[in-house]
Amino acid sequence: MEVVGNCTGSSNFAIRCKYSNSSHKHGFSPLVHLSNNIVIRNLTGDVQDNMSTFHIDNCSREDVGTYVCSGWSNVFGRVIKANKTSSITYEDSPVINTTSILKLSTTITVFSAKFYTISGTMSSYWCKDKERINTTTNYVVVTEECIIDLIVYGKAITHPGYISNLTIKDNTPGQYTLVLQNMYGETRVPFNIAHDASASFTRHLPRTAIYYAAPPVNNPAHTYSTTEPHYVEAEVDVTVGTVHQYEEINDTDKDVHIYETSHQYIELN
Repeated sequence: MEVVGNCTGSSNFAIRCKYSNSSHKHGFSPLVHLSNNIVIRNLTGDVQDNMSTFHIDNCSREDVGTYVCSGWSNVFGRVIKANKTSSITYEDSPVINTTSILKLSTTITVFSAKFYTISGTMSSYWCKDKERINTTTNYVVVTEECIIDLIVYGKAITHPGYISNLTIKDNTPGQYTLVLQNMYGETRVPFNIAHDASASFTRHLPRTAIYYAAPPVNNPAHTYSTTEPHYVEAEVDVTVGTVHQYEEINDTDKDVHIYETSHQYIELN
């Protein structure tokens, strides 16, 4: 089994399943696409001789996951089945899932963001007007693990992620930014307290996360690690606190790259 091409934005790629010995009667089952062990879809390949080719056009984030190629052969009256897997994953900057602003009183505001990454390690920190924020009398930063709901080709899946809250106790006006970094880039999420901020409000931020392809600065405040091939598990060095309620706004899109993990069987290569 082999993957041909890259999955980057609108590019195309192909997955090929091939029998090493075509002298026996053989056949292929549909290619199974899984994400977090949930079957997303079945794909029918183009069979020619001892090879079945599956074409994926205009690939996107939804194409990430594990692909299982299955087939059978009849060797002297005995049916032998075999399968082989290949994984497609991201090499991309962290992804923002939702953002929100909650004003608890005339003097206390909470900025909140949910986010996740699929590849590489990730770090996060908050800053005000380009100066990094640490937990002090006026600021409290709390980052915790959470579960993020995603839709992949119409199927609901869950993905491990994080929620980070910045509590501002004096409503100091200015530009506040959550900075997320991994080895593939940087994502910045801007928040703002205006000088004429109203006394009481709860609202959603527009989806204005900014993604950078440049390598991140190696100076993380909180670092998270991944578990291959599909998702991340946390090693979070943060203060655990209470997460305030928020409403969600979904976000999508990023580039995808490919790697292959194969399990060798007799009948497929």
